[in-house]
Formats: sequence, structure tokens, C-alpha cells
Amino acid sequence: MTPNPALPVLPAQWVTFPGQGAAAHLAPANGFPPQVYAPLLEPLRAMLAPFALLPYAMRATTPPPRRLEWVALADEMAAHLRDRGAQGLIGLGHSLGSVLTLMAAVRWPGLFRALVLLDPVFLPPWALMAMRLLRLVGQETRFPLARKALRRRRTFATRDQAATRYRSRALFRAWHPQAFEAYLQHGLRMQPHRGLTLAYDPRWEAAIFARVPVDVWRWVRRGAQSGLPALIVYGARSEIYPPANVRRLRRTWPEATLVAMEGYGHMFPMEAPEATAQVLRQWLARL
Repeated sequence: MTPNPALPVLPAQWVTFPGQGAAAHLAPANGFPPQVYAPLLEPLRAMLAPFALLPYAMRATTPPPRRLEWVALADEMAAHLRDRGAQGLIGLGHSLGSVLTLMAAVRWPGLFRALVLLDPVFLPPWALMAMRLLRLVGQETRFPLARKALRRRRTFATRDQAATRYRSRALFRAWHPQAFEAYLQHGLRMQPHRGLTLAYDPRWEAAIFARVPVDVWRWVRRGAQSGLPALIVYGARSEIYPPANVRRLRRTWPEATLVAMEGYGHMFPMEAPEATAQVLRQWLARL
């Protein structure tokens, strides 16, 4: 099995985190560098030895293909993990990264031995139907998150200017200070004569949002059939997980352990890293 030919395998760039336990691969959310998860991983260093492949969008030097498929991203990620000789990993993902990890686990048995999925993008059926309709008329880029990504400011004169802007945004307002600093350090790159620019190309970010897999529940079913131990942690205030969708997930993957992060939305790994780590620590101890 080879990656989608429309998405060539790019040279790997690895990020490692301190740890002495089981090997764990981290796949981040769309738009974010892996380093923002350091406050979450620090309390787990006695249990995990985490590392991450830098997201495809942060390694790419060309615009995204017109019809980007998440499974192609998963295949490229898996190709690098397999080249590294990885097997029996703990698969840790957030948002987009959760779905890519699930896809890789299903397509490459043995690559992972357990899955930890943080607010995975298992959208409710009504949202997926809306995505299907947008695709039928060739308007998937009108998906609100895709449009917002394309409007994102890309350049800043100084780090302080970027910090001031981001602190005023609801997305970052409740972040753990170390996660926020990691975003400023690794989410921006210095470019000659251009100042700081986003390290995660907004064109790729928008293309990923626009191509949320409309068959994602088929992947959930395949994950359930795989027999892999799975922990799914979701934000009680996450727009992805209204009560009906939580019930659907429990029916579809009854063997998975589901835990709600009360009071938090989609970004809880960066807003409440210690509390999230405690949930992971308890589950990993039983595993």
C-alpha cells in the first residue's frame, strides 16, 4: 500500500519530547505545530516517550492539491513511521491528528497498539451531509473554517506584535502559557525581508478543513472492529460532540473508553494540559 500519488512523500522532520516510557507518536490538530502539546506531554514523561512527525503542511513548499484527502495525509505519516521501523506505538492525536492516527491504525495493523484520540473530528451526520452538499456543487471551500483559515493574517513585523494579536483572540485566550509560547516560537518563522510568517501555510490549513472526510464514521466502525484499546477524550463544550453525537459514538465504538472534559471545548489539550494528562495517565496505567 502506497501513499496517494497526488500527495508525494516529503522528507521527514521529527520533533521529540522528553520521556522514558512507551514510544508514542503525536499527531497535532490542523494549523498547529506539535510543540504546543509539550505541557500535556510533560506530566506523562515517566509513561511515554513521545515524538511527532512535523505536519505535512509545515513541510510542504507547494500549494495543496485541489482535492486533498485526509487518508493521503495518513498514508504519508504512516510511510515515515514504517520507514523508522516503528511498531506497537501508542497513537496520540488531537482533532485532525486523531483521525489521521485512526486511519493509519486501520490501514497498517501493528503500527499502533493503542489509540488516544482527543476531540477527534467525528462530525455529526447533519454536518457531514452539509459537507457532501458543498462538494456536490464544488463549494467545499465555503466551509466556515476553511474560509476563516484563508483570511488568517500571515505576517507580523515582530514577535510581540504576533503575541498581542493572538492574546486577543478567543482561540488562544485560555491557553496554558507554555503552550502559547510554544506557538509563538514554532508556529511562526522568520523570513528575510518579510518578518515573521505563519509556519503552517493557511492554504493547506483551509484545504484540510474543506476536505473533512464525509465517510468518517466508516473509519470509526473500522476502528471498533480493529480491537485496539482506545481512549476518546472530548470537550463537553466541543461543537463536535453534542449529546446525540456522544451517544452515536458510544453505540459505534462501545469498547472505547469515553471521557468528557467538563467545562472545555475543542482546544482542551492546550487549555487544560495537566487535567488532560491526568485522564491519560489513569487510562495508560490500566493499559
